Amino acid sequence: MYIYKLTYLNYPVHVEVCELIIIILFLPIEALRISWAHRGNLTETPTYISFSLLLGLGVIAICLYLGFFQGYVLLIERIVACIEGGFVILESMFGVVAVASFSRPVSIAET
Repeated sequence: MYIYKLTYLNYPVHVEVCELIIIILFLPIEALRISWAHRGNLTETPTYISFSLLLGLGVIAICLYLGFFQGYVLLIERIVACIEGGFVILESMFGVVAVASFSRPVSIAET
């Protein structure tokens, strides 16, 4: 979509560069967020899940920008950004539940 927009729509150069940087930075942030959530779930460690929740805030901010605030927003971009934002919010709600579950004290009778 980015290449399509650069080809057919008039973009100032500084906007092209800024949006390309945002898109390039989005991939490692999202990969790290998913990796930490996965690792925290497997090891039942609330620390990794908490860091994943913090990165989730950044991912939601990027989704909001890509879906609503960039120079030209295509309908398909808005739909994809809303779907991804919904999934991130859903994953964050499950993450909060997991952190609460993994953080509770374990009594001697349960072990």
